[in-house]
Amino acid sequence: MEETKEAFVKKREAELKELNARLDLLESRAGKASDELKIGYSEQIYELTEKRRELLHKLDQLRSTHDESWKEMKDGIQEACLDLRTALDVAATRFEGVPSTHTPPCRTKSN
Repeated sequence: MEETKEAFVKKREAELKELNARLDLLESRAGKASDELKIGYSEQIYELTEKRRELLHKLDQLRSTHDESWKEMKDGIQEACLDLRTALDVAATRFEGVPSTHTPPCRTKSN
């Protein structure tokens, strides 16, 4: 059975919700860091926020498609999701005390 556009969007939105929670946690940890560390943390937070913005933009574009062309956008959205997840994993290892969660990747064989 082929995945529908609605099912695909719903999955990505659920993943984005989880990624947003992780980003919020990192932002909270960065806010508690020393002034010296905050500079580096804020640069990383900015980069993560830009990756999230890119993913949101791609999802918005996908939602506005009205035909089968959404399938052509699927890989780009999965790549953006995976890119954000990977960047969050890297940032989590740099932010002391912030564990990296190991949730399923954005790209799976069933997608």
